[in-house]
Amino acid sequence: MTGFLWNSTNETFLVTNWHNVTGLNSVNHRPNGTFCPTSLTLEFRVCLLKTNGQDLLTLRRREIRLYDEKGNPIWREHQLRSSIDLVVLHIPNALIGHGSIFCLNAVEFENRWQPEIGAECFVVGFPEGLSGPLYSPIWKRGSIASEPAHNHGTEPVFLIDTLGNEGLSGSPVIGESSGVFTPDPTGKMTGDSILGRWRRFIGVYSGRTSKEGVGFQLGRVWKPKLLDEIFEAGVPGHHPLINGRR
Repeated sequence: MTGFLWNSTNETFLVTNWHNVTGLNSVNHRPNGTFCPTSLTLEFRVCLLKTNGQDLLTLRRREIRLYDEKGNPIWREHQLRSSIDLVVLHIPNALIGHGSIFCLNAVEFENRWQPEIGAECFVVGFPEGLSGPLYSPIWKRGSIASEPAHNHGTEPVFLIDTLGNEGLSGSPVIGESSGVFTPDPTGKMTGDSILGRWRRFIGVYSGRTSKEGVGFQLGRVWKPKLLDEIFEAGVPGHHPLINGRR
């Protein structure tokens, strides 16, 4: 699985899929495997204090429980429960320790750009546990396959054309375009226009649409507004096979 860090009200949270923390299919609540996780081992890069003008990176592994002493899930999820395959999990500062971390919503994306069908995108995560140099994530290329301004079916998701591997669930999806971007509604070149490349966070990947094999090579992406809804009006997490709430 993959997740990413997010800052809200000066606190750090892990964002990932509901099925990652429960071990259940978010639609039918059937087990995805043979176990139900009770904790997560977080692996994240930490930037230590600079030495001789250079940043020093190290890999930290920390275990975080998914349930409190009474067996209640400690994550928060959407009001629509597992029908929105997203959760947020608070990461205490003491768990991070010394050093600094970088949350995704601290990146200066070009949020005035509206992604459109056919635009390039990247699923940023750890396919089958693979990482790049210095524990960096892999950028898996794809393209937006359905209209991102509209829902695909009844869910607030859109589709991307990519062959998703196991381990990418919970990855952030970054949209990218290049050329000339003019945020002015008239289309005129202004001082705010961009010549080159720009990116924007466009959602959270949660797996392929096909059940077996390569299938359609299409993946599902939950829209960013759902994170805002969880932080603003989310509810305590639940596990249908443990506490019976739905």
